[in-house]
Order: sequence, then C-alpha cells, then structure tokens
Amino acid sequence: SRRLGAYLAKMVRGFDRILSGPLRRQIDTAHHLREAAAAAGLALPEVIIEPDLDEMPALAILRERAPELAG
Repeated sequence: SRRLGAYLAKMVRGFDRILSGPLRRQIDTAHHLREAAAAAGLALPEVIIEPDLDEMPALAILRERAPELAG
C-alpha cells in the first residue's frame, strides 16, 4: 500500500474519496497508502469506512457452491 501511494502521487492528481472496509487491516492499508502519497506530495482525502466493503465469507461461499463449480 505504501508503494501504491507513492506511485499514485506521481501518476494522478488526486481522488474525491478513499473508501475502506471496516476490518483493521483494510483501514491500516488505506492509511498507509495516504501516508505514502502525502510523503510524495499528494494530499488525499480522509479514509471513509464503508461497512459494505467488509470481506465476503469466501469459505462458506465455496462450500455452498462447490458441487456447482465441480460440474
């Protein structure tokens, strides 16, 4: 996320919003991106926590859909 933040500082002018899921690691990733962008000269907006961006229960979905996927 830090590399991406530094890259974005070189390649774009900015963003209207920065969204993150509610998990700690998602929030930390967004903050690391913002910090690296700022260190490279690009100010980004504050991170907005969006509950709908929480991770999907991948294992439960796979268990439910495994027979269908195997076919």
